[in-house]
Amino acid sequence: MRRSAMAVFAVFFAVFAGSALAQEAGVTSAPSDKDLALYRTGINPADTDVDAGEEFFNKTQGEKNTSCAACHGGAAPSKSLKGSAVMFPKWSGSAKKVVSIEDQINMCLGMMGAEKLEMKSPLMNGASLYVRSLSLGMNINVKTDGDAKETFDFGRKVFATRRGARNLSCANCHEDLVGTTLRMQPLKKIGAAAAHWPAYRMMSGQTTSLQQRFVQCMSNARLKPFPLGDYRMTALELYVTSLANGQPLATPGWVR
Repeated sequence: MRRSAMAVFAVFFAVFAGSALAQEAGVTSAPSDKDLALYRTGINPADTDVDAGEEFFNKTQGEKNTSCAACHGGAAPSKSLKGSAVMFPKWSGSAKKVVSIEDQINMCLGMMGAEKLEMKSPLMNGASLYVRSLSLGMNINVKTDGDAKETFDFGRKVFATRRGARNLSCANCHEDLVGTTLRMQPLKKIGAAAAHWPAYRMMSGQTTSLQQRFVQCMSNARLKPFPLGDYRMTALELYVTSLANGQPLATPGWVR
């Protein structure tokens, strides 16, 4: 599995990594020499998070003394998680709302009687990346109609709504001002960016989820960030991910 993941990453690295580095707005510090050396060789530090996520997936834990793999480790279609990640965020009939992969992981841990993970924790990013690794190369296909339509429409509204001291919105930087420069970085359309998150950020030296990146963007724009896992964050994630529909999943990404 790891050889397959590395092969997909190698393809992604060759095609997308350069543009991914360029698309990050708000960067004020340079990558470390160590990260640049790894970048040039195509080694993504976030691969260690994938490995930690795989270990967690197979770990027996909780009141029911079971593991994620006990339910989802089989080869049968009803058990395998292959292809599941490309559909998140998605409507959950049991939760009666749209949930992210991270939400689903904690829902499953709750059913196992195990301790839930903090949304911002490295282990959550690792578990999320491992689940995504099972669908690498498959096209993103989040649903924006049916039960998910209300959340999708709200996410598009969150993306376009101006707020904060500077009266800015996500759309200002990633639609209205595309082609201009902010903090020495060119502003670009978001496009299929969601296909490579969670990603390793060289400026912070850590793996970052898409919602954590939203927090960073909001902070840079002087907007009060929404909490991770908040319904507004999940709605925004659904909208942004929908912009990558039809593009192959290529996580973990690697950005400045």
